[in-house]
Amino acid sequence: MAFALQRWHVVNSGILSNSNRFIVVATISTVATCALLQSQGMSQEVALDSETLRQKGKTLYSQQCADCHGVQGEGVEDAHELPLVGDDSVLQLTEYIDASMPEGEPELCAGTDAKAVAAFMHYDFYSEAAQVRRRPPRIAVTRLTANQLRQSLSDLFIWFDGGSLVPDPKLKFGVEAEYFNADNWSSKKRKLERIDPGIDFDFGRADPVQGVNAKEFSIAWEAGLLAKETGRYELVVDSTCSFIFYFGDNDREFINNYVQSGDQTEFRRSIVLTAGRVYPFRIRFRQRKRKTEIPPAKISFRWVPPGGMESVIPTENLLVGRVPSSYALQAELPPDDRSYGYERGIAVSRDWDASTTEAALEFAEIAYDELWQDYRRRNRGKAEGRDLLAMFLQELVEVAIRQPLTDEQKDRYIDRQLAAEPDDALAMKRVCLVALKSAGFLYPTADNTSSQSQRVANRLALVLFDSLPSDRWLRRAAE
Repeated sequence: MAFALQRWHVVNSGILSNSNRFIVVATISTVATCALLQSQGMSQEVALDSETLRQKGKTLYSQQCADCHGVQGEGVEDAHELPLVGDDSVLQLTEYIDASMPEGEPELCAGTDAKAVAAFMHYDFYSEAAQVRRRPPRIAVTRLTANQLRQSLSDLFIWFDGGSLVPDPKLKFGVEAEYFNADNWSSKKRKLERIDPGIDFDFGRADPVQGVNAKEFSIAWEAGLLAKETGRYELVVDSTCSFIFYFGDNDREFINNYVQSGDQTEFRRSIVLTAGRVYPFRIRFRQRKRKTEIPPAKISFRWVPPGGMESVIPTENLLVGRVPSSYALQAELPPDDRSYGYERGIAVSRDWDASTTEAALEFAEIAYDELWQDYRRRNRGKAEGRDLLAMFLQELVEVAIRQPLTDEQKDRYIDRQLAAEPDDALAMKRVCLVALKSAGFLYPTADNTSSQSQRVANRLALVLFDSLPSDRWLRRAAE
């Protein structure tokens, strides 16, 4: 480097003529070349001396040390069982060996011999660098983390409802409310539509709003519940009147108190929700007409978030707008968060294998109960018998494994499973088990056979959303 800097300075100084510049440059280059060759020669000599020293140390080690410490320093039972590994330098090892090894007879390995043994040990197995050299490189493919598995199954579900990975910018905070002057939510009796900041009302025996009779009325609330933390939530509806609470889908009953029983007013149910996702819900509340005195009308929608206290759900967690049906995996997954000391998406244990099996079976049930029934209604007439089921399953599997199915894959994932099981629900479980336990789903970066565009889409979805590319615009771009 010094020669190079000097060359640049002399040539660019403007003092020398062209011919003199050539002579100076040639001279400096020659000197630099000689110095380089000389340094290379010295390095080769040093390397040769080091190799010779280590070979001598290897011989001495095998003669005087291996019986107690093992051929590779791995330790010997009933002698010195601990392996010879550490962070001492060659000089420190030399001093220790010279002073105390072999045990009881240190004079047998002293001076140059001790240095040779230390050099061999340090290079071959003692140092961290030696340990790294001894571990052969291997290819490791990362699997879905627990959060990525939850997000991926949620987005696989949303695919069939036309949902998007990108939140709707038109969403507003609050709850959409409709007030009816009847106990049957009849559109003809609707008196008021507005956005309520939340659901926490004590109407008593007064009219809830102008034009709605306190003795007979109904209210419909609808919104999306935003979970800001993954974990188990307890959802609470405290109501003196009858109600039905739907959660996750407009037809998925979560709590049903349509026919009141006794004096119970508080209803609780827990569910695991995933951070960042919005879950649609609706509450149908009614004060029915009675011959006896009506009870005071009161209702409150509360929650107990993970690690939190019970409270009315804040407005910032309630969203009004187009919220697609959603699904939250309830199966318990082993922890794999590196911040808590677990390997992130690398370790594959029996617990992980069992939990992914449970997740696949859980998803198969909701896929059959909701996704397939809705798909069949929307696509009636497009195919007959099990051909329509095969169409549905092919779409599901292609989204799950992040690529179009080849003929061989279609046969493995779908055709064989349908042929093996005449019951549609059980056949769907077989398909979901094969697909959602496959490398195509659980190992998103093992996609070497996919097109470059598809691989880019897979990485984008994984990095941006911790999920699979289930957004229609992203899939169209990949195609």
